[in-house]
Amino acid sequence: MRLVRGSESWEIWHEGTMVRLDGGALRRFQSVRQAGAAYEAAIAARRDDGFVDAPDVVDDLDARLVYADELQLKGDPLGELIAVQHAHAHQRTGKLPVQIRRLERRVHALLEDHHDALFGSLASFVRRPSRSTPARPALQITWRSGFADEVRIQRAPKLELHDLWSQLRKLPISRFMTKLVVGSPTLPSPYLEQGSYRQLLSTIAKDGAPAHLRTLVLGDIPLAQRVSLDLGDLRPVVESCLDLQHLEVKRGMGILGPLVSTSLQRLVLENIAEPLRDVPRSSLPALSELSVINGYGTVLLRLLLEVPLLDQLSALTLRRCHLQDPDLDSIRADADRFGHLTRLDLRDNDFSRDAVRQARLRLPRLKA
Repeated sequence: MRLVRGSESWEIWHEGTMVRLDGGALRRFQSVRQAGAAYEAAIAARRDDGFVDAPDVVDDLDARLVYADELQLKGDPLGELIAVQHAHAHQRTGKLPVQIRRLERRVHALLEDHHDALFGSLASFVRRPSRSTPARPALQITWRSGFADEVRIQRAPKLELHDLWSQLRKLPISRFMTKLVVGSPTLPSPYLEQGSYRQLLSTIAKDGAPAHLRTLVLGDIPLAQRVSLDLGDLRPVVESCLDLQHLEVKRGMGILGPLVSTSLQRLVLENIAEPLRDVPRSSLPALSELSVINGYGTVLLRLLLEVPLLDQLSALTLRRCHLQDPDLDSIRADADRFGHLTRLDLRDNDFSRDAVRQARLRLPRLKA
C-alpha cells in the first residue's frame, strides 16, 4: 500500500504476522489479526494526516524513480541502482550502443561496490559480478529497477533454507519480489538424500508471503541430483499468498490440497508420485490452466468429471500420466464437458491410434 501527500510518499505492507514499514523496517506481531489491525490503523492515521492512496511502486515505475531520488538524497546506494537499472531497461530507445554499454558497466560497478550493503548477512552466499564463487550460491536474483524481481534460493553449506528465507525477507531489495523459485533443500551428493521444505513453508506461512508474490515454483532441482523431496503442506502457503497467480511444483510429495486461493490462475504439477485426489476439491475460482506432467492421471481425470472445476478451465494438460484407451473413451463419452477447452493436451500417454482418431471426431482440439 502506497500513499502520497504532495511530494511526500509513504509505504506499508501487511504480510502475515509482519507489517513492513516505509524504508524496509519490519514489525512482528503475535497473530495475523494483530498485524492486520496495526496495518489498518497506520493507514488510517496517515489518511487523517492528509495522505491519499497512490499506485504501488511495484507497478508504477515512475513512482519508483521518485523513491530512487529520495534514497539518493539520503546517500543510499540503492537509489542510484534503481535509477541506472531503470534507464538500462526502459530508456534504451534513441541511445547509442556505447551509451548502453556505459549503463551496463555502471550497473555492474554498483552491484560490485555495494554487494555487502545490498545483501547484508547473506553477502558471502551470493556471487559478486566479478567472481565465480561461491560455487553453489544460495541466492540468485533477477533485478528489476533496483529490486529483486525473481529470486531463486537453495541450500548452501552452513545455511538452511528456512534461515536463508528469514534473512532474505529482512533485506530492502526483497520488498517487491514477484517470483520465488525454490531449489534443493540438500547439498549435492552421489547418494539419495532426504530433503524437506516443511520448515521453509511453515516459515513463509507463519510470517506471511511477500505482498507482491505472483509466482511460486517448488522443487526446482536438477533430475541428476538424487533427492527424495518432502514438500510439506502447501495449503497454508497458498492461502497466505494473496496475489499468487502461478504455482508450479516440479517434484516431491506432500499435502497438495485442497487449495484455497482467489487469485491462482495456473497450476502445474510435475513428477508427483501420488494420485492428486485433493486437487479437484480445491477452491480456485480464478484457475484457468491445470497441467499434470509425469503423474497419475486416471484418478484425477475421474474426479475432475465430478466437480465444477473442469468447467472453468480453458486449458488442461495431462502428459505422461499413464492414461490408456478406457480413459480416453471416458473423455470422448463426456466430450461436452471438454469441448470448451482451448487446449486439451494428452500427449505421451498409452493410447492406440484408433482411440485417438475416434476421440478427435468429437474433440478436434485434442492433442494426443
